Amino acid sequence: MNRKLSTLLRILPGLLLAWPALAQPVSSRDSDEIKLLAKRKVERGLNDLLNVLTFEDLEESQRKAIVARSYADTIRNRLFYNTDVIIEDDLQPDRPIDQPVDLKVDKYLANLDLFYTKSVDRSVEFSNVKVSAVKERVYPYVKVFYTQLFSGKNNRATAAFRAVPRVAEVRAERVGKKWTVTIMQVGFPAPGETVDSPINNVTLVEPEAPVDSAALLAQQEQAALLQAQLAKEREQEQMALKVYRDYLAKGDKAVAGKDYQGALLAYAQADKLKPSDDDILPRAKIDRVNRLVNADKIADRERLRDYREKADLARKKRQYADALGYYHKILDKFPDSTALIAVIKELTQKSAIKTEYDEQYASGQYDKLVDEYDKVIKRDNTNSDWYLGRAKCYLKLNKDDRALRDLTKSLELDYANLEAILARAELYRKLNNLPKAVADYSAYLIIDPKSDDIFSQRAQLRVRTGNLTSADDDFTQAIALNPIESKHHFDRGLLRFRTQKYDLASADFGQAIETAPTQPDAYFFRGLIYAAQKEYGPAGVDFTKAMENKLSDPPVARIDSIATSLYTLGKQANEAKNYDQAIEHLTNALAVRTKLSSALYERGLAYLNRGDYDKTIADMTASIALAPAEEATFSRRADAYMAQMKYDLAAADYKKSATLNPANYAALLGQATALVNLKKYTEAIPPLMSIKGVQKKIEKNYTPVFFRDVFYRLATCELATSQYEKAVDDYATALKYDETFAPAYASRAAAYEGLAKYDRAIDDYQRAIDRQPGQPELYFAKGSALEKKGDYKAAIDAFSELMVADTARRLYPQTVFRRGTNYLLAGQYKEALGDLETPLVQTNTDVCQSDCWLNTGLAHLYAGQPDAGMPYLARCMKNPTVAPRAAYAMACAYLQKDNETEALTWFEKALSVNVLTSNDVKKDKLVDISRKDFRKNKSFKLLVDKYAK
Repeated sequence: MNRKLSTLLRILPGLLLAWPALAQPVSSRDSDEIKLLAKRKVERGLNDLLNVLTFEDLEESQRKAIVARSYADTIRNRLFYNTDVIIEDDLQPDRPIDQPVDLKVDKYLANLDLFYTKSVDRSVEFSNVKVSAVKERVYPYVKVFYTQLFSGKNNRATAAFRAVPRVAEVRAERVGKKWTVTIMQVGFPAPGETVDSPINNVTLVEPEAPVDSAALLAQQEQAALLQAQLAKEREQEQMALKVYRDYLAKGDKAVAGKDYQGALLAYAQADKLKPSDDDILPRAKIDRVNRLVNADKIADRERLRDYREKADLARKKRQYADALGYYHKILDKFPDSTALIAVIKELTQKSAIKTEYDEQYASGQYDKLVDEYDKVIKRDNTNSDWYLGRAKCYLKLNKDDRALRDLTKSLELDYANLEAILARAELYRKLNNLPKAVADYSAYLIIDPKSDDIFSQRAQLRVRTGNLTSADDDFTQAIALNPIESKHHFDRGLLRFRTQKYDLASADFGQAIETAPTQPDAYFFRGLIYAAQKEYGPAGVDFTKAMENKLSDPPVARIDSIATSLYTLGKQANEAKNYDQAIEHLTNALAVRTKLSSALYERGLAYLNRGDYDKTIADMTASIALAPAEEATFSRRADAYMAQMKYDLAAADYKKSATLNPANYAALLGQATALVNLKKYTEAIPPLMSIKGVQKKIEKNYTPVFFRDVFYRLATCELATSQYEKAVDDYATALKYDETFAPAYASRAAAYEGLAKYDRAIDDYQRAIDRQPGQPELYFAKGSALEKKGDYKAAIDAFSELMVADTARRLYPQTVFRRGTNYLLAGQYKEALGDLETPLVQTNTDVCQSDCWLNTGLAHLYAGQPDAGMPYLARCMKNPTVAPRAAYAMACAYLQKDNETEALTWFEKALSVNVLTSNDVKKDKLVDISRKDFRKNKSFKLLVDKYAK
């Protein structure tokens, strides 16, 4: 709610009632009184209310009564004006103070009770309390500024409280000659609002000063006296408040030291000095101490009862020293108990004898001790302990029948001899008389129903007798008695696992792990449950934890068996080309056993076959880390690198694979293929030669395609290194293994071109075309070979055929250019220009460069069109390779234009760079076409003689 609007709404109901107060003047004395009362109302009233309401021992009825009294209009000295008072919420520490939420006072105090942590001490502090001048709107009021800090916490927020500025508007009303004040609203100061703000300040009206000096002096003395009285009152209040708080602190300290009597005295004094009757904090603290006193008395009684029970149980267990310890604790409380003293005396004697016999027993003197017990029993055959002691010796001497007889006699003499019951139960267990063992454990539990260990032991026997429901009940009882004993949770989990109650078993194993995080078997069995439910991720986590905690070998073997089964399923799916299923099984196998190199390899293989090369590389790399000597893993990673065109990495992996197994010729071929792709032909030759050297030896082990590729790669390297004869031979060998392999024909044709055997090259290109007619590059290569041979007409036909075959027009601009060039060479200049000046050619910067411009210019000259040809020739001058020929052609163009002078200038440019020879000039026909008799020109002849050698 808007702060100004909420204030206005609170003002309006009392406007008519309050307006007469506006006419009442406010003097300096009134101002001082109002400000003092307002400061008390906030510093004591509001602060004390918040602290009392957050006191942890305050009863609900008390809390409600205090809240109701704080705004009850029947109470003149109430804290708040009425129930409509608004308090801006400061109980949410993570909410910015510039985004306040308005709450009515009852809602605010309810939230304080609900969300703010309770304390035995004061947890709300006000500091820097300052009061504004008296102001007036529709009633006199002041604003009390202060800093507030909650030292407790909001139980629904993570942020801690911090000190915040607050301001309370305190309304003043005159009742007779006195002023009363109540809080109208509490909130955060508005931006720029300070205690010195002059807004709405009233003008103080002072009474008329006396005329005569005596009266004036009397008035001044009276004013000074009043000020002194006020100062004294304030000092006394502060002193009283300090003493009050000191008594509270003294009481708190006494409570902390469990000096409850001292605490009651201190709180009683504080109650007498409390600032107001509404302050119930001392009374609440007194009530708390009384409850603590009563609780201590109850605790004492419980402690004594516990000592008695433990002493009695220790006696029955024949743990006399422990029993004496408990009896002495009881004796400290009842030092005059003759009965207790007699019991202690008797037990002390028994303990001494037992200690002596226990020492002999511990030293292994069983036969001697039996003789001692024989003598004692002859003197006193009514003591259960003697028969128990002799039975224990018989047990050590493997005289089970005698031991059983003595234990039975011991229990006849004292049915509650727990040590004898337990010893006989264990003997029955040893003799495999399980029903009687269970009966003895049951008898033990009747006497000591709090023994979790005996419940657990009886449960173990009931599992063996097949009484599984009762066994589960016994384990449950053991857990209830000792919930932090991991073994109880584990044993019950194991029982439930075997009875296929997997969810319950899993929960039990979880509790066992929580109470003993290093217990490997609980992790193992919970992992088995997860695996049975096909939750392999959690299963793997548990199996890993089990092995980290030193799981024994048999369970580890079982984990390996699960992982191996999943691996086998994955491998079978791979073989069936069901790669998604393979990945699923192998991922599960790796969840169970993270360091299973074979599963990593197999999953990587599935990813490879699916085309997921990054995952292939990741799995193969992980597999290599676990098994660095596996050649196949390097090869498959290399395959993935090849697919990603990372040929350097592929070559390294293939080489590593071949190093690990020199007979891995597929890896050698892979290495060479990667190197060929890197254009490292010289490095690729040795691995290929290694295969060639054992060709006959290994021919039965590899397919014809393998050898075809070996010789094809070798020939390609030889072709690239200008070893044309070898290349021709090795391409021929490749074709013996696969005569349909078009690339080998095309590549051998290129080798023939290197040998200038164009007819053979042309034949091979045609063979390649016949086997792979959809490849425009083959037609283009054939046309180029015909051009090199000088068979321009056939070349023109080949390029024309290509223009039809190249339906995708991939090589169309190049083809048109080459056909145009061959038209030029064949003397068909019109047709040449038709091709060479095609926009598709001239605008293609990859195809049409200096040689294209030169040929176009020459075609125009041969066609007698010098003006059309000269621009093309001019464009060639920047290229030093073709510039001499272009300059020569430019000279011929000027001849055609009958400009001898310019022609001779260009002839000199053409010949002066010593590129064109005299033979080139003799063979040239363009000069003759341009001017038939120009060769006789003396200047031309001098230029030829001078430059053309």
